[in-house]
Amino acid sequence: MRLALVDAKARAVLANEVFPFPIGQSPFRIKGSGYMLHMQYVDEHLPGGRAAMFNAIRTPELRAFFEQTFFAGHFVDIYPLVCIGHLCADLQGTTFERFIRLRSKHQAEGDLKLFRKLILRIASPELLASRIPTLTANYFDFANAEIIEKKTGSVTATMHGVPKELAPWMSYVCEETVRFMLEYNGVKSLRLQTVHEREKEARGQEIVGLRSTIQWAMEAST
Repeated sequence: MRLALVDAKARAVLANEVFPFPIGQSPFRIKGSGYMLHMQYVDEHLPGGRAAMFNAIRTPELRAFFEQTFFAGHFVDIYPLVCIGHLCADLQGTTFERFIRLRSKHQAEGDLKLFRKLILRIASPELLASRIPTLTANYFDFANAEIIEKKTGSVTATMHGVPKELAPWMSYVCEETVRFMLEYNGVKSLRLQTVHEREKEARGQEIVGLRSTIQWAMEAST
């Protein structure tokens, strides 16, 4: 999958700890569980753990934000989480995309404890693939998912309401969640393609929809 290029300047702003809203006050928010699992991943996999992450943060307000206690069900400003992905990628010696995909797989593994019974109950990959976008959108208070097309071996869905500068991060997270859940349920030869479609501006931010096509094959019976 090759993600459509987004404005490099917008991405560079977050990479340099520059935010469109005061830290912690963005109207675009994610459930605190996203932060909790990020910190868990940092403790377990980032060289030097959270101490190294804190030491690398240049902005005192951003450091203070990450030093707070996060609660799973509380909605929290998403921009610091996206921003810190750039810093952690540098510390881990990898790309932003690679880091976010690895961390997202880790989060999906943690989420599986919550969704295991649901996944085991759903026999059809088409039904599972059509539910995952809505489950993922529920992590955010600004996004909603719409199934565009569902057929044997393929589902197309759009997540609406995503600020443009968050689109790469959102795409990587959503794709790895879909990949992990479907492969856990026995899907093989999975292919994902995501494109960005411009939507109406909201809260002073350019907004896009993430239109994703998911295609797969089931393992042949022997």
